[in-house]
Amino acid sequence: MGIDELIQVVTLHGTSIYRFCSKLTGKKEDADDLYQETFLKAVELRLKMDASRNPKSFLISIAVKLHKNHRRKLAWRNRIAQSAVRGEAASKKSCRWLSSKSSKCAALGK
Repeated sequence: MGIDELIQVVTLHGTSIYRFCSKLTGKKEDADDLYQETFLKAVELRLKMDASRNPKSFLISIAVKLHKNHRRKLAWRNRIAQSAVRGEAASKKSCRWLSSKSSKCAALGK
């Protein structure tokens, strides 16, 4: 599919793709980002797109995959952040435990 055909697809299906992105994300800002990313990805994949097949479903599948990837990245970042917080708390406990032991050792002359 050439750029001119892709422009026609955007003109024809752009509004419904945006509505789909909006329902998928639930937020206007996220829908805007997803909509933009969907068409950027469509430009990259335009040679695989066939205008005689259903280009709207192709665009929707791109949006769904991008949204899933984004959610997966957020979940991964949250897990990393939570483990870092737990690790920091464990380090503080270890430091307190070690400092309490070293003060006892110092009192005993060890």
